Amino acid sequence: HRKFATIDDYFYVTDDGQVRVDTQHTSILQYCNYENNSGPYNCNDYFQLTSCGFVYLLKTLKDNYKLEDDKLAEYVILWLSYKLNRHSKCSGTNLNDFYTNHIEKNEYYNKKIKDDDTTTYKDIIDKKKDLMDIKEISKFSGLFSILFYLYYLFHVERLNCENNLNLANNFGDIFKELNEDSNNKENSSYNKLLSTLSNDYNILINKYGKNKCTNFKSLPELTPQKSFAQPTTLIPEGTPSSSSILNTVIPVLSTFSHRKFATIDDYFYVTDDGQVRVDTQHTSILQYCNYENNSGPYNCNDYFQLTSCGFVYLLKTLKDNYKLEDDKLAEYVILWLSYKLNRHSKCSGTNLNDFYTNHIEKNEYYNKKIKDDDTTTYKDIIDKKKDLMDIKEISKFSGLFSILFYLYYLFHVERLNCENNLNLANNFGDIFKELNEDSNNKENSSYNKLLSTLSNDYNILINKYGKNKCTNFKSLPELTPQKSFAQPTTLIPEGTPSSSSILNTVIPVLSTFSVISLFLGVAYKVNNKEFINIIF
Repeated sequence: HRKFATIDDYFYVTDDGQVRVDTQHTSILQYCNYENNSGPYNCNDYFQLTSCGFVYLLKTLKDNYKLEDDKLAEYVILWLSYKLNRHSKCSGTNLNDFYTNHIEKNEYYNKKIKDDDTTTYKDIIDKKKDLMDIKEISKFSGLFSILFYLYYLFHVERLNCENNLNLANNFGDIFKELNEDSNNKENSSYNKLLSTLSNDYNILINKYGKNKCTNFKSLPELTPQKSFAQPTTLIPEGTPSSSSILNTVIPVLSTFSHRKFATIDDYFYVTDDGQVRVDTQHTSILQYCNYENNSGPYNCNDYFQLTSCGFVYLLKTLKDNYKLEDDKLAEYVILWLSYKLNRHSKCSGTNLNDFYTNHIEKNEYYNKKIKDDDTTTYKDIIDKKKDLMDIKEISKFSGLFSILFYLYYLFHVERLNCENNLNLANNFGDIFKELNEDSNNKENSSYNKLLSTLSNDYNILINKYGKNKCTNFKSLPELTPQKSFAQPTTLIPEGTPSSSSILNTVIPVLSTFSVISLFLGVAYKVNNKEFINIIF
């Protein structure tokens, strides 16, 4: 389910309605020989981007996954419906009209899949093209969104069986409505599409949820009506739907402004069996693997080295693309470093300062000037806040960091349940209170400034997004740092264990298939040519 996540990050709609394209990822743009007249890399509007995205997704899934052609076509058509609905100016688009005007003539779409076979990608879709005509495609798209979000939650063990029960119930409610619809006839495309989604849902529940979420029930069997000589005519998909159930579904394939923290997690990650996997298709991070000036690019070969070049990549990317003050930039990248090391069981006890000295400080790219006309390096930015790496409480700050970005995601994509996610806001408040009352919270200290950064961003979030949504989410109280004296309290090194029980209740939310990516990440390949396995 990673491919559906990945493609959402290639192009997306911002809060102010602008379409943004990440030109760093050319995987999708190579299919933008749009209607045979524009040449590659020239998609210049949302329709064109959706068209080449459709072809990219179809080709990528066909090349890498053993899906039957019918199932492949069903999911790509569902994605098309979802993606058009993500832009307010495209949400009323008729799928069949869009297909005819924007996809059917795409040069790559009409190419043979294999040289020794006449089948084209167009042939795969055309067998299921009637799905584009039905009113219910938007409801199916709702099931599609919930299904992949649940797959994500199960996969990264981020599921709260109580809090996310409403998603499973939403899936069941929409399924029931579609199952009882008069268009659900034996052997119809409608029925086959519903069967595909319900089967994948039941597989998910049985495979992942059997011993985890006993309150998640499997779906009942499909009950299609018998087909007669005069079947009920399907209503075109452009006709408005009166369903109230679909309105309760939260679209889960989305984008958000803090995507870089999410994206980088997908470049390298730890699998369930403890292996480190690297997606070599994405050289954005690997170009900084001139590790300790002795290995050359693309030669990061363990988790420490990958984390090192990931640190440099994130620092450079945020510096280049976001108007962050250097101090705030350094704080967030250091928090990411703490988080990323803790994602691997063999690295979780690593002292940040030691890691920095041994694995980052000598990185060639890290020591380069940011601008040719300035002597400042990326190292200079971090060194001003380097003392943060020495303190015990960095793991607690990392907990605040995780919660903050998860809440930003939930608010941004309107995925927040004010009751179910109240515990996250409460967790943030509890950790904030503990850190605020800590003796290390002194006026003008780095500790105090870091806590101020996180608490300010939390309060901005609550005031900007949650003011009229979640009235039970309270703003944080003011910081109460202690006065600084001549002999300040010594900070305890971060390697010293923390006795905090609050942090243990926090669910890390930036994970191997990060919220992102809820469905944000970067593309994954499952063949040996695209992936590297590292035994660490």
